[in-house]
Amino acid sequence: WASTVRNILVKLREFIRIVVVRTLDNQIFFVSSTGNTPEKIGVDVGRSIYTPPEKVNPCGVTEPFHWILKSIVRSQRLNVLRRVSGFVAVASIIWIFLYSLPFMIHFGGLLRSTYRVEDSVLESVEGNIDVISDAQKIDIVKAYKGYGKNFIVKKMFTEFHLTAGRMEDVYGGINLVPAVARLDSLIENMTRVISNPKQHPRYDQALETLILTDSHKSLVASLNKMHVGDKNDVVYLRSDRALRYWDLFTRYITNPADSATLEKINQDVNFNNKNAPNYDEYEVELGNALLGVLNIKAPHAAPSLRSVRANLDEYGQLKEQINNSTDPAFVLKEAAKKLEEIRANLSGGAGSDQAAAIGEFLAEVKQYEKERTYTCVLQNIPDMGHLHVEVTESGDSPSWSNETQLLEGDEIRLKWKPGDDVHLAFDELKHKCNWGNQPSDRVVFTDEYALFEMEGKVVFSNIGKTVTIGFKGGLKEKLPKLK
Repeated sequence: WASTVRNILVKLREFIRIVVVRTLDNQIFFVSSTGNTPEKIGVDVGRSIYTPPEKVNPCGVTEPFHWILKSIVRSQRLNVLRRVSGFVAVASIIWIFLYSLPFMIHFGGLLRSTYRVEDSVLESVEGNIDVISDAQKIDIVKAYKGYGKNFIVKKMFTEFHLTAGRMEDVYGGINLVPAVARLDSLIENMTRVISNPKQHPRYDQALETLILTDSHKSLVASLNKMHVGDKNDVVYLRSDRALRYWDLFTRYITNPADSATLEKINQDVNFNNKNAPNYDEYEVELGNALLGVLNIKAPHAAPSLRSVRANLDEYGQLKEQINNSTDPAFVLKEAAKKLEEIRANLSGGAGSDQAAAIGEFLAEVKQYEKERTYTCVLQNIPDMGHLHVEVTESGDSPSWSNETQLLEGDEIRLKWKPGDDVHLAFDELKHKCNWGNQPSDRVVFTDEYALFEMEGKVVFSNIGKTVTIGFKGGLKEKLPKLK
């Protein structure tokens, strides 16, 4: 029997291998068509001759059929499960795609395009954000503002939405005043160097080399840092002129007898005095100092000593008034205008410190001329009421699109510039709130410095309620001071 089974399996090896490879559901049955042992009736050459038994009793025949029936039932069940699993797989793929779609749109499109705008600007100014031009700043702010307003960002990526608001504030608070103030200081330092022969670079005749001190190198390096970005920008133009003056000055130190250099200096200074855009008093003094070293008459005479003293007296009186005033119209407008006139009539020597202080003061004043972000604190709201606050352009009506109820203790960031109106709507406790459109009472500040009117107590006279509003750091307390 064993040898017979072995022979059968050897002969069926290829068939069994193919069946096993093609299906995981297979089984081999041993079936007998007679069931009983056949009767040997003779021998032929190389083989025995058998005859079937008188009674045929097949065995093992029902097992394959029983296995087939069970396999069919099991296969039907598996087919149902396969269909279900197919539906689940398709639904999963659809869900994965739909759920991933906002992430792909956000990270692959919205956020990347915003970063692209910012990176492009930062690359153009070599990472120095202090010399970003107004146009470039507006591009970045618009990119972050548009990104922050996107529905997907607001609803699904709230952390990124808040970060976009902060970046908007950061770039919105950047202006040219700090860069201009630093550039004024550098030009003033260059004027001192050129005016004082002891501070001039030394030319070594033997080595034919101009020897610069560390302060000279630092001055030129600082000017080169300012000399980046938009070529039409005021900082770029002024730093470009200062570097040209320094180049002409060092050429003169190298060869004082070169008439071409003398003529070029004379031409450039006179041309800039008449035609150069944004050519301010610091550059005028620098040009005069350069002409003075070369013994060339300056195109503008310096103010008289008597005039300087009169302006210093007026400066002292104005300084006391400014530092004791909480009136923004006086400090930011009237006094600033007077100080500009005083600085124009001051020269070096006795008036240099005052002129520098005026420059710092006017630089701070400039920061108020553009839109900035202020943090407002609702210190007291009576009888559990709430407020709605909105800033608009002068004469415009509020849209009340920011559907938030501001309660006592809340903080709100307001973007405001001089001339903007401030609208406040008060809703009492049980008043039907319509987001400021139909309030219990309303107050509008339309003064040029309306935000300063908002600070302190605000009276809603129609309902007899008084609200107390403050600002982080204070507004009137942080007005520029004259040092």
